[in-house]
Amino acid sequence: AITMRRLVLMVAVVEAFVPLLPHSTTTSTLLLRRQALDLDLTDVDGGVLALQGATSLFASIFGFGDALLAMPLLGIFFDMDVPTAAPLVSVVSTAMIMGNLALDAKSKKKKDKDVGRWRETFGLLAGAVAGVPLGVQALVAVDPEVIRGVVGLCLIAFGAAKLSKKALPDDSDNDPAPSVDLLAVGSFGFVAGFLGGAVAEPGPPAVVLSRLAKWDARTTRAMLFRFFLPVQALAIVDFNKHHLITPHILHQAAAALPLVAVAVALGTVLNRRIQPALFEDVVSGLVLGLGCFCAFDAANALLPR
Repeated sequence: AITMRRLVLMVAVVEAFVPLLPHSTTTSTLLLRRQALDLDLTDVDGGVLALQGATSLFASIFGFGDALLAMPLLGIFFDMDVPTAAPLVSVVSTAMIMGNLALDAKSKKKKDKDVGRWRETFGLLAGAVAGVPLGVQALVAVDPEVIRGVVGLCLIAFGAAKLSKKALPDDSDNDPAPSVDLLAVGSFGFVAGFLGGAVAEPGPPAVVLSRLAKWDARTTRAMLFRFFLPVQALAIVDFNKHHLITPHILHQAAAALPLVAVAVALGTVLNRRIQPALFEDVVSGLVLGLGCFCAFDAANALLPR
């Protein structure tokens, strides 16, 4: 019963983040809430639960990566197609983000409560509002593996460039964090919103922006979560409008909530202990690795066998 109430609360947050959307959107979220109340937790895959817990832990540490890991793995190991996996990942990711933001808000340390950067947050969100609906349309009309392949190649290029720059004697990574143009921030947000709607993966553009802006571990995690929460909420609304939110998805998401709670608590502790220099190296390596993972998965799906 506790997990049911938590899921209903998670779905209700959609309405709080999208008050300016058409009335039909609010009607859709009310329908989603009613479906949540009728859940039967017997329709659950234990392997999918374990994957959701592991990817939630990863994202709670670094601020990103749960969707990038979960989307292809759900297809590879559980034969889950993208129109099923994308809504599931968005719902679970929303719960994970809310948990992390709640822990940060309850922290007694001021640097954990508010990392600033609200200008960049709103710039990202403004771009994402335009990108999410187009991404959901692409999910219905375009092979998502094509989109994932392009994302993978871009991540490979960026991660390799950052690691190569790190190795140069004249590396400037210790310079102060640069100011980022608001129009550029909005462009990153648009692409992130598009990917969030298309393949439930809004992370890559926002992560690239965090590296360009040289945010530290706390700032990166808080910024990404503040951005991802409304983006995922918008995606859930659009998924429901296109009838992609099913009872099975809600069953699986509700069962994952206890694991997500544990992942959030552990990931928060680990994030706050990461040294800045190590965080920079690890994230650059993760970007490169996730890019290779996405590109390989897309190629495996698209190339004839």
